[in-house]
Amino acid sequence: MEGLKRSRLLEILSSLRNLSVMVIGDFALDVYWYADMTRSELSRETPRYTRPIVKETYSPGASGNICCNVKDLGVENVFAVTVLGEDWRGQILKEKLRESGIISDYIISSPDRVTSTYIKPILCGWDSQQEDSRFYFINHNSLSEKIERLISLVEKR
Repeated sequence: MEGLKRSRLLEILSSLRNLSVMVIGDFALDVYWYADMTRSELSRETPRYTRPIVKETYSPGASGNICCNVKDLGVENVFAVTVLGEDWRGQILKEKLRESGIISDYIISSPDRVTSTYIKPILCGWDSQQEDSRFYFINHNSLSEKIERLISLVEKR
């Protein structure tokens, strides 16, 4: 059995430009905090060493990452459909999606939600790097009926 020929792969990838894709799901903001442990010192308030953050980066996570991957494949129109909180994390996530060329017109903001966020501390220093325990901002309650109706209206478009 022969594998996929390069010419056929290029033909498939080229045809993706003409598609429009709507991604409906749980979107999250991935936050990376880089701590330079060579600058760490014993805290004055606790018996623990500090995590001196020297760099912070943001990127779309969960379904937001899927949107970015689809866009990177060459799809012209990628629409994001989700519910975010009315918080600073939601604003950053929408900004990062727009920077990636994702259409965010169908993102719903709600004061009853928090924008799911996964903070990933990365401890750096002495030619090494490792991930520390994560911090999660997540929703523990279901979507309201009102929000579910709004999403179903978007799905019917």
